[in-house]
This record gives sequence, C-alpha cells and structure tokens, in this order.
Amino acid sequence: MTAIASLVETMPGERRQTTAIGDYAAIGDGRSVALISNEGSLDWLCWPRFDSAAIFCGLLDVERGGRWSIRRRDLISKSRRYVGRTNVLETRFRTSRGEMRLTDFMPIVEPAYETSHLLPGQQIVRILSCDAGEVEIDVEYAPRPGFAKRPPRIVDRGALGLRVENGGAMLTLHGDLSPRISQHVAYAKATLSAGDQTSMILTYSCESPEVLPLLADAPAALDRTLRWWENWSSQCTYRGQYADAVSRSTLALKLLEFPTSGAFVAAATTSLPERIGGELNWDYRYCWLRDASVIMEALCGTGYEVEAHTHSRLLCWVALDALVRLEERQLLHGYGVEQFRGVRDEIRLAIETESWIESERTYTNEPGKTALDAALMHLSLLNFEPASSDRMRGTYQRICRDLGAGGPLLYRNLSTGEPTEGAFGICGFWAVEFLAMGGGTLEEAQHAFEQMLAYANDVGLYAEEIDPNSGAALGNFPQAFTHVGLINAALAIERRAREDKAGRRKEI
Repeated sequence: MTAIASLVETMPGERRQTTAIGDYAAIGDGRSVALISNEGSLDWLCWPRFDSAAIFCGLLDVERGGRWSIRRRDLISKSRRYVGRTNVLETRFRTSRGEMRLTDFMPIVEPAYETSHLLPGQQIVRILSCDAGEVEIDVEYAPRPGFAKRPPRIVDRGALGLRVENGGAMLTLHGDLSPRISQHVAYAKATLSAGDQTSMILTYSCESPEVLPLLADAPAALDRTLRWWENWSSQCTYRGQYADAVSRSTLALKLLEFPTSGAFVAAATTSLPERIGGELNWDYRYCWLRDASVIMEALCGTGYEVEAHTHSRLLCWVALDALVRLEERQLLHGYGVEQFRGVRDEIRLAIETESWIESERTYTNEPGKTALDAALMHLSLLNFEPASSDRMRGTYQRICRDLGAGGPLLYRNLSTGEPTEGAFGICGFWAVEFLAMGGGTLEEAQHAFEQMLAYANDVGLYAEEIDPNSGAALGNFPQAFTHVGLINAALAIERRAREDKAGRRKEI
C-alpha cells in the first residue's frame, strides 16, 4: 500500500451544510451505533453504550458537534450499499480522476475468537481503497466527547495514534496518514492510486493496559465481521416476495439490541424533532416494554426465536385472553382464571359499547368521544375483532379519511385538530397488515406495502416519521418501531397469499 500523505490547508473555517437524517446509514456492534452520511462523514456515535454521552454529534449541531469525515476532491457521483445481508457499509465515490471505495464497520467476532485473542474494547474501522485512477481525500477528525460540552485535547503520540482522554477512558485514532492538529481538530489529506488501500481505526478503551489494533489486520477483521452478520442473517426464515426489505429490517433491529440484557432501544439517536423546528425531540436510546414485545414477536415470526386513551383496554384484554387460553390448554393452574375470564369479557363489552359510535360507524380513541387514533387498527391486529367485520372496515375508512396524510401515509392522531408532526411511519405498515388480514384484498395490501417501501432511504432504513409533502425522514433514526411494522406487514401478506391460494384450490 502506498499513500501520499500531507497536511490539509483548506479545511479549517469551512462552513458545512446540515445533512438530512435520511441521508445516513447505520453501523454497529450491538453495544452502540454510529451514523455515517452519504458523503462519508461519521456524525453520530455514543460510546461505550447506546445511552452514553455522544463523542461525535454533528448530527445535532453541524458547527460544534464534531465529526470524522472523509471527503474526496472533485466528486462526480456517489453510491452506497450494505454488503450482502450485513451491517457493513460500502460507499463508492467517483471523481474526475478516479474511483474510491470506503468500507465502514464495527468489528464483531464469535465468542470463541474473542476469548482466544486480545482485542481492543470497541472499534470503528474505515478502509479506503482506490479502485481506479487517482483520488485525493481530505480527512477531518473532530471528536467532541460529552455532547461537545468542552473541546478535547488531541495529543499526537506518533505510532500510538491520536489520543483523547475522556474521563477514565481513552479514545485513540490509528492510521498511517500524517495529521496536523489545529484548534481541537486533526486534519490530513492523502492521494491514493489504483490498488492502494489505507485504513483508519478508532478505538475506545476504559481498561488498562490499552490494546492497540493492527492496521494490517483491518481486512481480516472485515472478513470476520461479514461472516458474523451473514451467519446471523441466514437464520431468517422469511422467503416471501419482500425478502430483501424484511432482511434489512431484521438487521436494523439487531443493530438496536443491547446483548447484555437483550433489550432493544427504540432508536439510535436522541433529540431529533418529529417536526422541523418543533419541540418533540425525545431521547429514544432506551427500551419501551411495548416496543420490545412487538420486536420480539416480529423476530420470532422471521425465525429469530431466542398509549393509551381504548388502546390500554385492548392490551389488557390481550393479556387476560392469553391467560384464559393457557388455562384452557391446561397449562395454568391456581391463578383464578375464571376471574380473568370475567374481567376479559367486561373489557370486551366496554370497548364494544363505550368506544363504538354508531352514528359514525367507527371505534374511537376514547370511550364516549369521537377522536381517532391509528392504533385502533390493533383491534384487528391483536385479534380482538376480525379486520373483515363491518365495524372494523368502517373504522379503517374513518382513519383513512381523518388521519390520511397522502397515499399510504397516516398520522398517528390529530389531538389538536391539525398535524403537529410528520406521518407516523409504522401506521402505514399497520394499514398494510390490516388490509392483509381481511380489511381489504391481497392486491390492496401489496400495493400499499410497495408504496411504503418507497419511503425507505437508499440503504433501506426508516426514521420514526415521514414528511408527507417531501417524503423526507423525520425524528429519531433508525427507528425500531417502523422496521417492526414492515416485518409484520410482510408476514401478514405472506399468510394472506397462502390462504387465498388454499381457497382457490378448494374451489377447484
């Protein structure tokens, strides 16, 4: 490998543009997630865990948040993809003089390998390969630990890398480019010729002694990580017509799992508003029991078995109904099942009478009121009432009329009478699932599903919400709930297709 390295003189003071959330892709190792833009800038990373303070948060503050960017001179075009069914990201850039490939990943290994090798605590590996001609690159390394509360001191330790102390931990960038440090930022540039390859590895260590990675081992680490993800992906049992989208959604969910507890965070980010300029900017790097339950259901359905206004009542009914059915199968004894059965039936009666408005032919979000919530579709999705019933078809028609945001998009609710945020991504997939369960035809379900697929970004990821006017992603990202909705909708379509096929056979 030959790389011509020198200093960058044009980078400091350059003003940047905000990157749209839909222009990011995610990499991770199960403990944290990094977001990388389609320009090759790593703008979000919390280490060592999902809920740790950010080390790079240019995603939130483009001027002060910090980033680790790799830019090309004279860029003509760019494209990116995940390598196969993995979470290894590959971005290709074509310039006026050549072509370059950037491969980004967090190494993951099998437990047996980890116990027999000395490895750094956590790593991000970025491999740059020149595939044709000659490519000039600019590198900017601007870590901002602790959500950029104070600028860090970057120390050049030569062969030991660029080091930043972060409390009791050490953040170290390893590479063979010659850096210049100016005002808490390290800059470098290099010219790569066809066949050249160079690597940069960022490590985080909170233990002593610190384990330094070998730059020469980056390609082998890539191979091990690719195998790990491919082995995990191979467990997926879904083989339907939307296999690629389902696989990508399961991979997105796996990125959001914290293996120590098995919990799934709702999203990898915090503070991204559901409406540009709005105040609905929650921290989604935590686990909600609701989200966790539907995630596990979706993963089990694909082979990975390992609020509340009417909706609260519905979920209570689901729990009690499950207890009753366990008792009927003689799997539960001595728990007052008859009482469960009675309360379950009382809840059903309350929903059917108090939450149904006969004059409007719809269920409503709150007993005795007329407001709607897209979650009312769960009356069918959770098997309370068939999607094909007159009541549920009427409810669905009202949801589409009052909460429709154009095409397959739906608002979750309109509590103030006007939209205060984008269309809720999962609601569109709930509608697909409802149609597939008998609320419409198979063709209607497939058409709505394919319309929803068009709102994914170029690497198949979804945010929490979708701007109905532009189709842009809004809110935190990537959002587990939206990907769960996609998986469940695809599974419902597959079941409906089998049922329709079996019905045609019987007719013959």
